[in-house]
Amino acid sequence: MRLEGVEAVLAPESVSLPAGQWYGAGTGWGHAGRLPAVALGHDASALPHAQDVLALAGFAWARGEAVEAASALPVYLRDNVATPKRT
Repeated sequence: MRLEGVEAVLAPESVSLPAGQWYGAGTGWGHAGRLPAVALGHDASALPHAQDVLALAGFAWARGEAVEAASALPVYLRDNVATPKRT
């Protein structure tokens, strides 16, 4: 798995898939009917497990993409829906 384009939070109608054959997995695919171009198939209930992430990490390691543990930071994508607590 490799990132295509840039990470973003978009309405389903704004999503475009690069040319190729795609299979969607995860809860976001519950909106597949709203996508302008649908993948070959999708399963909204298919969620990753730790073993899946470990397998992907092995491929990244082989490509020389490892980083020090202190530099391994998550990427959080979310729409601007949070509001500050009112005092």
